[in-house]
Amino acid sequence: VDSGAGAGQGISLIVGLGEYRGGELVVEGTEHNIRYRPLEFNGWTQRHWTTPFEGERFSLVWFTPRGCEGRPGLRELASSGGGARAGEEEDEGGPLPLSPLLPSGGGVSES
Repeated sequence: VDSGAGAGQGISLIVGLGEYRGGELVVEGTEHNIRYRPLEFNGWTQRHWTTPFEGERFSLVWFTPRGCEGRPGLRELASSGGGARAGEEEDEGGPLPLSPLLPSGGGVSES
């Protein structure tokens, strides 16, 4: 049985993309039109679901898993030239290169 200990996340940011009708995000019983309108909510503690829709709908969701709030993002890791791989700590011999994870050129585009 998963107790949920150590799991979770904080605030989520979601936006709906595409040509569709319907598909509102319902958070705690309140409908929100997220089509090209970002919405912040707590995806871990607030019940949420999507209403039926017609057409092509994509959702982009950003969140930070609990415990990672103070860690650098990809942009900061790319500018420092390193990062950690799963199961390895950064302080064990220093950061690992990010170049295998980035497109050729090694940078993160600002576009």
